[in-house]
Amino acid sequence: MTYTVFLYNEGYTTTLNARMSDTWPISTTFLSGTLRWSAGEAGYDPASRTITWSGSLAMYAQVWVTFAVTTHPGLPEGTPIVKRALIQDGFRTSLWRTATATVVLPPVLLATRPADGETGVPLTATVVLTFSEAMSTTPLSLTAQPDPGGWSATWSADDTVVTLQHAPFAYDTPYTLTVWALDAQGEDLVPGPVPNPWTFATLPTPPMYRLYLPLVLHGYAPASRR
Repeated sequence: MTYTVFLYNEGYTTTLNARMSDTWPISTTFLSGTLRWSAGEAGYDPASRTITWSGSLAMYAQVWVTFAVTTHPGLPEGTPIVKRALIQDGFRTSLWRTATATVVLPPVLLATRPADGETGVPLTATVVLTFSEAMSTTPLSLTAQPDPGGWSATWSADDTVVTLQHAPFAYDTPYTLTVWALDAQGEDLVPGPVPNPWTFATLPTPPMYRLYLPLVLHGYAPASRR
């Protein structure tokens, strides 16, 4: 996440000792090298997790300070990230400004059926994909090599599971499938716990048998002459 703090002097005199301190949330980590500012002096203290800025602001002048943080792994979807900045104008006036962001996790593929590496897959087996959250039912892109064609999709479980029908697979053939989709918020599918693309193989070609039947002829023997 990138934060930008704007300081603007709306007064009728220059502010000589303006200050700003901005503490990033405990659930985030400051990204080194991302601190930028347009004027004055800025720095950061890892121990207190604080960005500081100081300088003067002429009448109607503006200064910006920007930096980036990353959220800690494992934060659940919807976790609020609250940041507060203290701005002091040098004339005994202090202002607090608050910014709130919400953790939005990208979707991942949780399971595939057939699974990666599976063998002996029936020719008419449906392809079932399970996602980590509700997905946008369109667009959904599935590529198959080779491609049996005839694909159709049916969504279920609040749009977290899609079942894909297709024309019959070929015997004794490896298939490699790749899926791409968006979640309901428009976030791209990202790598997850199962491979994407993944490969499986169909049933082996059935053996051919030759069946030999004896030929039996039925008829009448000619009558004997006396």
